[in-house]
Amino acid sequence: MITCPYLTIEFKKSAEQARVQAPAAASVALYNRFLLKNKALDITKTNGQTLKRIKCGTTSFTFVGSKVTVWILEAYLDGDGDLWNGCSMSVLWQGNCTSESVVRQLKKWINEIHRRGLSQHATDGQQDAKNILQGDDVDISLDDVKKTG
Repeated sequence: MITCPYLTIEFKKSAEQARVQAPAAASVALYNRFLLKNKALDITKTNGQTLKRIKCGTTSFTFVGSKVTVWILEAYLDGDGDLWNGCSMSVLWQGNCTSESVVRQLKKWINEIHRRGLSQHATDGQQDAKNILQGDDVDISLDDVKKTG
């Protein structure tokens, strides 16, 4: 998931560090995913194919001591979805891991984020990478990738 991570995790000493550094790390991942999708869209348009635009988003966890916050980041794109206009970050959930019930809820969040990240998110990212490689004349039909041209 290096090319399209669905989750970033930050461990910080202060809430202020978390509020500043977590959005920076997660927005870089989100922007890289946007670039991957745009490159795949450009290549498929050139080949006369249609590729649907996905909604760009990612999740971030911040841990400050025993306190955890789950954030969602969503890209702001222009009307056609071709231009990056930044992103928003909002809190989905917060808790203190000193409580057993909060730890159980955190476990549910982690499982749900991994389920989403390893299903449609992974499939979309894999297809985008394949489209880009094929556009560069790379044979992706075998496990060992070879340049065909």
